[in-house]
Amino acid sequence: MPVRRDRDDAVADQLERVAGAVRDGEATIYGYDVEYDPVPYESGSISYPGGWLEFRIEHDDEDQIRDEE
Repeated sequence: MPVRRDRDDAVADQLERVAGAVRDGEATIYGYDVEYDPVPYESGSISYPGGWLEFRIEHDDEDQIRDEE
């Protein structure tokens, strides 16, 4: 499946660029939210030089979510 692999590689490359922009302070995380029902998850969005990314990350257990307020 070369087409699928190419698409996966392109998405992975873009996610690496977004992560780099977050680390370098070139991106901003908005609407960050932590919910615990029915499973612990984090959601929000990131504005970065290449566009906008929305995310939802589900966790296996609550220990993985750190509240850094």
